[in-house]
Amino acid sequence: VRRYEASRPVIDTKMVGEDGQEEDSTAGVQRIVPLAFAVLILMSVLTGGGYLLMGTMEEKSSRVMEVVLSAVSPQQMLVGKIVGQGMVGLTVLAVYIALGLVAADHFNVLDIVPLSALISIVPYFMMAYLFFGALYIAVGSAVTEIRETQALSAPLTFLIIAQFLVLAPIMENPGSTIARVLSYIPVFTPTVMVMRLSQPSHVVPVWEIIATGVVGFAGVLLTVWIAAKIFRVGVLMYGKPPSFGTLLKWVMQS
Repeated sequence: VRRYEASRPVIDTKMVGEDGQEEDSTAGVQRIVPLAFAVLILMSVLTGGGYLLMGTMEEKSSRVMEVVLSAVSPQQMLVGKIVGQGMVGLTVLAVYIALGLVAADHFNVLDIVPLSALISIVPYFMMAYLFFGALYIAVGSAVTEIRETQALSAPLTFLIIAQFLVLAPIMENPGSTIARVLSYIPVFTPTVMVMRLSQPSHVVPVWEIIATGVVGFAGVLLTVWIAAKIFRVGVLMYGKPPSFGTLLKWVMQS
């Protein structure tokens, strides 16, 4: 392996257009980089959110949660679940990033991976994870069986699908009006901003990074607050699964 790594050839390719002018052979790879960062965040969030949903539901159905709640408050348990699974999500994200960097170095395209995107992917991952993780915990605490999660998790599924739908237009024009507007909608902020920051041909103003960050984390705090209200009531409720109207009453009354 060492002998192969020491003697591996360096591929130097050149692309020539129809007019005979030399073109950048890494342009195609540069277009994929923003998409890779966005998909990386979404897959990590989906993995962590799925574990939170299933874990909360299993602990509630087996009555393990009632034993745990005798020692801690519902708010402490909610925060513990989010932080614990969040650390697992960060570990998975670090592994994926490391594998991606090794592959990029092997194919001699490491220099086109923007360092700013690598740095910003951590806070934006936490933003997306806290937003969706809190919602997944709220759904898991309100039901006791898997089949009951379908109705309540439908809006979450729609939000995830919407994330993938905006990838193409953002990749084509990261400075468009729709890209700027979506940057200020908390559910889209992590995905859109990571794609915009990882575009080498597009520069995001510092004030816009700060403004979207404030708006995004404000939306996260609101979502976690709502999830805590639902979790505190739903975690000890059994029987018929609640409707959206019932969840709203839990948020308003608790």
